[in-house]
Amino acid sequence: MTGTDAESGAASDPKDLVARARTFAIRAHEGHTRKGSDEPEVSHPLAVAELVAAHGHAPYVVAAAVLHDVIEDTDTTETELREAFPASVCDLVADLTEPPAGPDRRATWQHRKEHKLARLADAADDALVICAADRLHNLESLLAMLEARGLDAFAVFSRGPERTLWFEREVEHVLARRLDAPLVDAYRKALRSLETKLDALSS
Repeated sequence: MTGTDAESGAASDPKDLVARARTFAIRAHEGHTRKGSDEPEVSHPLAVAELVAAHGHAPYVVAAAVLHDVIEDTDTTETELREAFPASVCDLVADLTEPPAGPDRRATWQHRKEHKLARLADAADDALVICAADRLHNLESLLAMLEARGLDAFAVFSRGPERTLWFEREVEHVLARRLDAPLVDAYRKALRSLETKLDALSS
């Protein structure tokens, strides 16, 4: 299916667009699990999409939420994505995609996050909505891991508590400046909970 065909199909049946995105994401993420968990990797983008849909956003935004990690976390290329879905979806995914990690993931973590922050500064508002839902769900997952494992939860990640807080606070700053939305408020609340939890665990 070409990008033009995908655009036409999306316009005629928005629900089909979201359904196709779900099918595509499930196949792309197949065999992958979330860090520090046995949950399928695709459970995260599906949860993000549910948050976006629950706040009344358009189907193309929900579809982009479903697909927001496929380029970054799977073998799917941007070209393949654009052959299957309209530009209204793919442009949002591109706004949210980090550059490749490279051979030393720890050494490149800072670079990738700085790139993401710079991209978010100019991203479309719809991309920021997905970002808020993405960060909210990730923080909720991290809080659950901290409750179960304490600071050992960070062993599965490429960064510790300090750099995690740095990045989340920078995202909060971008979102607060660019977007007035309930999802941003929910993300901000989750971040305050993370700060409180880390203070308690460190004391």
